[in-house]
Amino acid sequence: MMKKFIQCFILIVVQISFAQENEAFLTNGSTENDLQSALGNPLIGTITFKTNISVTKAIVFPSDKVLKFFKGNKLIIEESGDLFFEGTFIDAGKFQIIKGNNFSGKLRNDITYPEWFGSNINDDEDDSHAIQKAINLTNNTVSMTYGEYILKKALDVENCNIALNKAILTFQFEGRDECLRMKNNSSVENGTIEYSGGQSSSYAGNYQCPIVVGNYPKGGGYHNVMLKNLTVVTNRKSGNGIFITGDSNEITIQNIFFPDSEFLGRGILIHWGGSDSVSTDNPKTYHPHNITIDNIKFGVMTLDKDVSNENKIKDAAGIFISGAYNVKVSNVQIEETHWHDGMINVFAGDYGNLYVAESDIMNFINKGIYFENCSIKRAYGRVVKIDCMPSKVEGGDLLTGPTLVNVMGKASEGNEKEGIIVANNTNTVINNCKMDGFTYGINTGKNVSGLIIDNGLYINSSAHGIKIDNSIPPADCVIQNVKIYHNGKKGDRFSGIYIGNSENSRILNNVIGKEGETQLWGIRINENARGTIIEGNSVKYSRHSAYSIGNQHSYGVVFRFKGNMASGQAGLFQTGMSPMIIDTRIVPNTNQLVREFIGGSKPSTGVWNKGDRIYNDLTDSTSFNGYLCIKSGTGTNAQWVVF
Repeated sequence: MMKKFIQCFILIVVQISFAQENEAFLTNGSTENDLQSALGNPLIGTITFKTNISVTKAIVFPSDKVLKFFKGNKLIIEESGDLFFEGTFIDAGKFQIIKGNNFSGKLRNDITYPEWFGSNINDDEDDSHAIQKAINLTNNTVSMTYGEYILKKALDVENCNIALNKAILTFQFEGRDECLRMKNNSSVENGTIEYSGGQSSSYAGNYQCPIVVGNYPKGGGYHNVMLKNLTVVTNRKSGNGIFITGDSNEITIQNIFFPDSEFLGRGILIHWGGSDSVSTDNPKTYHPHNITIDNIKFGVMTLDKDVSNENKIKDAAGIFISGAYNVKVSNVQIEETHWHDGMINVFAGDYGNLYVAESDIMNFINKGIYFENCSIKRAYGRVVKIDCMPSKVEGGDLLTGPTLVNVMGKASEGNEKEGIIVANNTNTVINNCKMDGFTYGINTGKNVSGLIIDNGLYINSSAHGIKIDNSIPPADCVIQNVKIYHNGKKGDRFSGIYIGNSENSRILNNVIGKEGETQLWGIRINENARGTIIEGNSVKYSRHSAYSIGNQHSYGVVFRFKGNMASGQAGLFQTGMSPMIIDTRIVPNTNQLVREFIGGSKPSTGVWNKGDRIYNDLTDSTSFNGYLCIKSGTGTNAQWVVF
């Protein structure tokens, strides 16, 4: 009897030994029963593994335990086994401690390592399972090892920070799947996210995308997400680098680099969600918002390099915003781009604000979009495209355009696109921007109102520096405090500022022309313009005349022409309208306009109102002052008297 007792005591000492601090050691010969016994002993705080333990049944690890592993020793989960962690703490280096699939729960560790669960860098094995387990179990952060991890499946990151530590996550799969899916309260920083699995361009933009926030088909979104200090790469043709969709919000994207690429179509795409619902009887769209993007750099982007402009992918751009609001973008630099729309594309989305799921945000869509300090060193297409008209439905509101501050672009030789195109929106602001060498520095499309162009520099355009003109006339546009010179490189009838078919444009305090000027005119107001105000401008140089106003008989093109100057190098002061309008006032309590002109004789054409005055431009002091219209009429039916 005594002999058996001694043998049993020795066996227990071998299997579980206690240190002074209530530590149990699992050594050679220990089993899962010994592990469970230690877990159930309230006197044991730390369980140290000095051997492998095979697990064939369910084991729960409570929060008051510490599991300590030495390298080469691990828990091996058999097919019938299952581990569940209830806030347990693990003490181990960067080596595998669990082998198998059936384990879950949460650790108390603020940092976990994918190596604990079988991941190895710089090999061809799939690390998706190990990294996902590290994400699921951590209390805070997953810390990667410098090297390359291969992933054959998507990763879901929620309530977790991924510290890449310069590691590369390379996703290698084909088909409709996403890569790194960032969800609530998550971040990833300091490394590279790459998709290298295929080149299909037929899938929706969220598929095969290195980083996705939100559910594009369903419209669901996530919040409190940070992407920081990342290099992002894709080999999907016209693929996206970062895709933010649904009603995702409170997103920070900072210090992102997109290296030279022949595949990348959009570096960052901020896009409405809910695509599955728009073909149903109850369409609903969801819209990303409250997004901050800062310090984004692109290398040389050669997608569509050898494709003609008309055949280029029409929605390719560095930053593409579609149906979002409250998006702040700053400090974007692009070395070279062959994209059709260059650096910035702001779009209403396919359905604008017609189908918003929450009616109280209907008036928010496209508002609060702001770009500052963005530049392209060499653009083979545009720099900025703004088009806030839904593309797949008719109707809806004309949405607000963005604000551009200090946006700069230099055109490649032979570039046939405008630097900035503005269409289908209200109240776009372009402040202190510089466009150099495009066909037009700024051009307008249809349905534009309230455009403000303030400060800035527009030079070396092949046609006009700034053009306000469309068959649907732009209205209430302002050009003020800008410098414009050396445009009209085609050598035709071009000007620094051109106002065509438009209503109520205001041209204020601009400085135009430089020595060796190629512009035929400083400012040209076409005869189709209406109600233009031209004040305080200075034309230094031009090839023909400083100001060209309508034609001889287009008396309605200008509302006011005052305080404008031209130097002796600008050629003729003014050509076109005769007599030349000075000012217009509205008769109180009426809609009648009374105008003042300078001319040498009373007119025989045009529509005239009682009270119109034409001041005599003769210098002879004995001449009468001019002509006063005493009876409204057209052409010779109007009656005039000398005053």
